[in-house]
Amino acid sequence: MAAVDSKPRSDEPNARGTLGTAIAIFIGVGAVVAYSRLMPSDTERLRGTEAPDFTLSIVANGSATNPLAGTEKMHLAETRGKPVVLDFWASWCGPCKKEAPILQRLSEKYAGRVTFAAVNTSDDLDGAIGGAKSFGIRFPVVYDGDKSVAQRFAVQSLPTLIVIGKDGKIRAVRIGTTDEKELAGLIDETL
Repeated sequence: MAAVDSKPRSDEPNARGTLGTAIAIFIGVGAVVAYSRLMPSDTERLRGTEAPDFTLSIVANGSATNPLAGTEKMHLAETRGKPVVLDFWASWCGPCKKEAPILQRLSEKYAGRVTFAAVNTSDDLDGAIGGAKSFGIRFPVVYDGDKSVAQRFAVQSLPTLIVIGKDGKIRAVRIGTTDEKELAGLIDETL
């Protein structure tokens, strides 16, 4: 009778080793995902810092009830003394379209006390103007055609909202669609 060898041959797969490797990879990937969600983005790291100044052309909606009415450009430095809400968006962005009515209602609620500006990025000029109209945006739309302002604010995804206090410092950053009640609370904190 031949002796039975209980050791696996080197060319046979080791089930425990394969399973252990798979578990280690799964845990490693999970740790990376968890770490990335817990760590603030570059945009969120701007909170508490001076908002980067910019000047952009107003391409739509310089209305009489808005502090930017009658101007051709928005100079962020000239808004100091009032809170500012910057909405970085694009016409092809589904979540941006979902958030637009929220911003419109809040721009009406805070008219004269808070400056709202929809910062269009990632569109051509016609797309920015047409997108503002189709989204129902009636507060000023400024055009960041070369994405230089989005880069200064480290915007990496759309929509991104930046709330700036009266002192010119970034008070809040929201990436993705923002809840109306939460955004109103953030604005109230800056008044």
